[in-house]
Amino acid sequence: MAFFGIEVSKPITEGIEAVIYFFFLSSTLNGYRYSVSKEESKLLTAFSRGDQRAFEQLFKEYYDATCRYVMRVIRDSDTTEEIVQSTFVNLWEKRELIRADISFKSYLFRSAYNTALNYIKHQKLVSNYVARKQEKIEIVQQDYVSHQPDFELQKKIADAINE
Repeated sequence: MAFFGIEVSKPITEGIEAVIYFFFLSSTLNGYRYSVSKEESKLLTAFSRGDQRAFEQLFKEYYDATCRYVMRVIRDSDTTEEIVQSTFVNLWEKRELIRADISFKSYLFRSAYNTALNYIKHQKLVSNYVARKQEKIEIVQQDYVSHQPDFELQKKIADAINE
């Protein structure tokens, strides 16, 4: 899938609905509501209705800043771009849940941060799985090598018996 000339893959994580719900709850924490300009509110309203130009404007405005933010967590430029693109894809797919009275930047950064954390958790699981499999391979190799006949020893035994 491509958005504005940038290839994006299937989202890394699932469960964006929970992230959206959490952010909505935290955006009104203690009765405080983040202030949003009228222009941003109109842009978010258009975005939530499926306006691709609004999405493009949000993408162009926040993509680089979001990459810099995620880069602090991930420290790999390719993975960072994948995470940010995945975040934008998730937001586009769930655009009808975006409210116009929230700070889009805060919401976007929180979503990207959570996606990055989920990526790190997934990498740890993969790393642990690979390590366990490698240990099993080493055990099997040791057992296999220890059960291999020692041809030199067998030849000496056979020569000794035949003499």
